[in-house]
Parts: sequence; structure tokens; C-alpha cells
Amino acid sequence: MSSYLSRYTHANYLTGIASAGYASYLNGFTSYDTELFYLLDNLGYVWTLYVYGQPDGSYSAYLGYFPSTLPQLKFPGYLDNLYCSMVVGEDGCLYLSYFTGSTSDFYRLTFNEETKVYEATIIGSAGKDVWPVTLYAAEPNASTAGTNSLPQPWMHADSSTVSAEDLATLEANVHIGHLYQDNDAQKQLTIRAGNEAVGS
Repeated sequence: MSSYLSRYTHANYLTGIASAGYASYLNGFTSYDTELFYLLDNLGYVWTLYVYGQPDGSYSAYLGYFPSTLPQLKFPGYLDNLYCSMVVGEDGCLYLSYFTGSTSDFYRLTFNEETKVYEATIIGSAGKDVWPVTLYAAEPNASTAGTNSLPQPWMHADSSTVSAEDLATLEANVHIGHLYQDNDAQKQLTIRAGNEAVGS
């Protein structure tokens, strides 16, 4: 993959990967059932990777890329990790959690069919010294059909800060992904992104 990055976008590495699940891919006159992945490189290009099986049992892939309007992000990371994550939302947009070095900012990337560019909008931040933030899902709120409201972006993060002793005490009572301790003892947050209607 690094040879494709350096040759086509002059990027150095990937910063986010998201699975979109099943997708039909047409190669010439043949349609294939594929697994579609979105890849983000460090220069902000979004790559599409379609992986599909051949009749002889081997696998093939189609790779494409599109520019985005993401600002020039530095991806400072921490130690050997970038602490970024990306998911495909139910609305078809990509959602990126970007670690700045002191917090995590959230971006929505929407594909513009006319310009063939992913348009990036910053939609929130986890707040100072809250990191890393892992995105699990991007889900819309309830339908706003029949209202005269203007959908506005929203971001909600649930987090809890506890000492190591408190975490050990609470461990038996924590059953969902809002708070847990991983191998690096870093706290992770569940983020939901979507649109919330503002009444007129």
C-alpha cells in the first residue's frame, strides 16, 4: 500500500480505516460481491478499497482515491500510536476522530458527487486532555419529517475519569463500552454523531 500512497497522493501512511461492509462492484461487464473499506491517508485523501473473491479461490481488489477538504492535519500521535479512528455513518458519511496531541477533534466527511471531493466539516471536540476517543457508530436522531427545523450537527460524549483503585472497584459493574481499561490503561469513550433538529 505504501507504494500506492507515495506514487499517487505522495502520502506517507494511513491514518484511518473504516469498513462499509457489503458493496457491489462492477468490473467491466462483471459484477462482484465485495467488502468495501475506506482508508484515509496523512494528506487527507480518502481511498476506496473493494476486495472480492475470484472463482479460483484467489482475491482481487480495486483501489481508488479522492481528495478531501480536510485541513492539513499533523497527526502527532503519542508514542507509537496515532490514536485516530474512523467509521462510516448510517448517513453514508465518514466520521473521523483526530488526536491533536491534547484532545480529539471530530470531523464529518461528505462525498460531493459533482466535484468528486470529500467535504470535511469539524463537528466537535472531546475537550481539553480527553483522549484517545474511539468512534464506534454514527447514528441519526429520530426523524424530523414534517417540521420546519434546520438540522444542526451535534456531538455527544460520555466519559468518566476514575483512579486506578476506583476502576478496579468498578470493574465488576461496568458492562458496556462507555468506560473500560485497555492494555495501555487509556480510557476510551463511546461517541455518537448525527443530526439534531432545532425547533423553528
